[in-house]
Amino acid sequence: MVVGGSYPGALSAWFRYKYPHLADISWASSGVVKAITNFTEYDYSIWNSTMKGGCTETFQKLTNWLDAQQNDKTQVAQIEQIIGGVGQSYASNMEVLADNLAGLVQYGGRVKACQVAD
Repeated sequence: MVVGGSYPGALSAWFRYKYPHLADISWASSGVVKAITNFTEYDYSIWNSTMKGGCTETFQKLTNWLDAQQNDKTQVAQIEQIIGGVGQSYASNMEVLADNLAGLVQYGGRVKACQVAD
């Protein structure tokens, strides 16, 4: 059985189609039917939502502050401890943080994401 939601949902359906001898069942929850490369509209929707919540500037300040810390090994270690990204590259850790905040906004947690960023 293969399972996924959104893009992984599309992948689970494709996997079942391509390898029926390996997967008897596919559960594609909200599977994407037309994958889009460089989907900038997602970023815009997050920005637009945070604008409505009045915290876009907070996210920009957080991003700038994080960028300024990347050469401070002590500070980077503390940030990694907070986000649980120890052992990865700084860029990868920042992607995890950005994805988590964007996910909060996307799934109805804009207020919480704004509080976390603040």
